Amino acid sequence: MTAVVFVVALILAYLHWKLAPVGWLITGHLTIYVAAFAATLSSACVAAILSRDDRCVIVAGMLVANFIVSHYAWTTGDPILVDGANNLVFAVWFVLFGVRRWEFIIGGLLLAASFTAGLAGIGLIPDHLTRDNSYFIAFSYPDIVALLGHAANITLGLGAGDGGRLVRTPLEVRGVLNPLGRDALVRLGLVAKSTKETED
Repeated sequence: MTAVVFVVALILAYLHWKLAPVGWLITGHLTIYVAAFAATLSSACVAAILSRDDRCVIVAGMLVANFIVSHYAWTTGDPILVDGANNLVFAVWFVLFGVRRWEFIIGGLLLAASFTAGLAGIGLIPDHLTRDNSYFIAFSYPDIVALLGHAANITLGLGAGDGGRLVRTPLEVRGVLNPLGRDALVRLGLVAKSTKETED
């Protein structure tokens, strides 16, 4: 469902960008990009709540927190640095404390977003100031990070089951990074096993 919401939100955002007098702005400080992202994040959060799965709800809360900090980053003097650090912190959390494969996928997406910030910082990727605004989606830091964020939201939705059980089941499998992350902490006795692990 979140993937469908993403496609619909993208189409509506494009139509607004193409037809409205100020295409990228809906009203006040609300842009089409923020609205589209909020739509996919909301869909993923609803899926997480409906799943009644503690891990899904926790990850939904983490992604909401990441979105809030990311939004705040654009009000600071160095938004790329702040946003890159924000994504790095959350990526590390998912890698160290992730339990299921889809959590590690989200961690990887956020890590890629942080890496993109580094590339933008050294001038290899256009930033928000040098972005070509003649394109709806341009090759630039804001666009790449937004798409990675949408992918993280969709991954949460799929992990929560909004794509059906056939999609959710393989995403439940414990990821190969676990021995380097949460499993190592469990073996050291620093982190307790989750209820699901105990049942398995």
